[in-house]
Amino acid sequence: MPTIRFTDIGLRALPEGIYFDKRTPAFGIRVGKKRKTWVVLKEPNRTKLRIGHYPDLSLADARRRAMVAIGTPTESRAKAPSFPDARQLYLDQRNCRARSRYQVIRNLTRHFPWQTTLPQVIALRRTKRRYRRLAPHNR
Repeated sequence: MPTIRFTDIGLRALPEGIYFDKRTPAFGIRVGKKRKTWVVLKEPNRTKLRIGHYPDLSLADARRRAMVAIGTPTESRAKAPSFPDARQLYLDQRNCRARSRYQVIRNLTRHFPWQTTLPQVIALRRTKRRYRRLAPHNR
């Protein structure tokens, strides 16, 4: 599979085959008898993803779509939340019994102690006290 530098003039004169761009990784064009198709090779098993056909989709637009398909969008990405924020979102979304909530909070604070803050410790203690009042003791 040859690697060439794509230009509009060069694309018009390509013979049949698959060609890849030097400028954009995993982006190429498959030239058949009747049409030219933009393709992107996706990892991990290098499957071919069809983006569009030339000349309906210009070289610049095909490059942009290829970058998005590969996983490097041209727009800025939204930042992932930090671990304490994600943990708090998870705990806020859970609707479970007091004992289950207590166990989840206990495990998260026990196995990720460097992320524990004082308000979380206080909330854990309150949950523990509530559980003790609600749960019958089997002793």
